[in-house]
Amino acid sequence: IAVASLGAKISPLLVLARVAGWPGVDGAWPLWQVCLAWAALGLAQSVAAAGAGLFTDRIGPRAFLIAGWLVGAGLYAGLALASGWMLAVTGLGYAVLAGFTEGAEKTYVAGLAPAGERATAFGALGLLVAAATLAGSALCGWGMRPEALGAPVFWFPATALALAALALAAAAPPATNR
Repeated sequence: IAVASLGAKISPLLVLARVAGWPGVDGAWPLWQVCLAWAALGLAQSVAAAGAGLFTDRIGPRAFLIAGWLVGAGLYAGLALASGWMLAVTGLGYAVLAGFTEGAEKTYVAGLAPAGERATAFGALGLLVAAATLAGSALCGWGMRPEALGAPVFWFPATALALAALALAAAAPPATNR
């Protein structure tokens, strides 16, 4: 989860800047469109999170995380490579992915931790996610430079998510502690 979080916690602001364009550069969206896109990202993430529990319960959190992280790797690669309207579709996919995987991560951790240690496990998860968010924000700061706002900054999260999915798929399924 820590490796996937490093990949997945890149700032939504960087994704939005990639989709909408850098302010003042030819072809960049006007501010009102950027604001609508920001709202759309939040709405897509919320709707995805609401429906993700059904899928997680059906296929299990481990399988759901593997699939979600692989799709995430593809979406970040898409953000690196896409242009035009495909960039907007890929950016919206990013928001859906963010909503989908968060609950599955928590469900997976709950299944791993003994009942008496779940609060500690969730605390550790919170620490890992916060550290990953900090690293993602630092990457965002680097990537917000107009000359960097393209492929290089998005290949890191694509690689991290792919590696996390492969590592989880290769690992033996743990015994759950219910």
